[in-house]
Amino acid sequence: MYLDLSAIYPYAVGPGNVFAGLDIGMNLSAEATVDVDGTELSGDIEDVAMDFGLTFGYTYPINETMGVSASYYMGLAEIIEDSKSKHNGIGVGISYLLPF
Repeated sequence: MYLDLSAIYPYAVGPGNVFAGLDIGMNLSAEATVDVDGTELSGDIEDVAMDFGLTFGYTYPINETMGVSASYYMGLAEIIEDSKSKHNGIGVGISYLLPF
């Protein structure tokens, strides 16, 4: 589980917005599960480094107050030292404009 901070820039394409930017993630908790000869072992991972990478996606408006989005995150940092492990992810979301 990560706390993510993003800086993105939207660009109007068609009815919606394409967005791209940078993302930094700080580990809140990490756990690994491994199957060894039919026995499942799990445990906390303590030495997960700060993650950073690129994010991009598209937001499509449903109406004036709602929209749906899809995004992809490509991690650039090795999150576990000397393991070549990187965090990648696909996101799907719904946004709603609050009336203030």
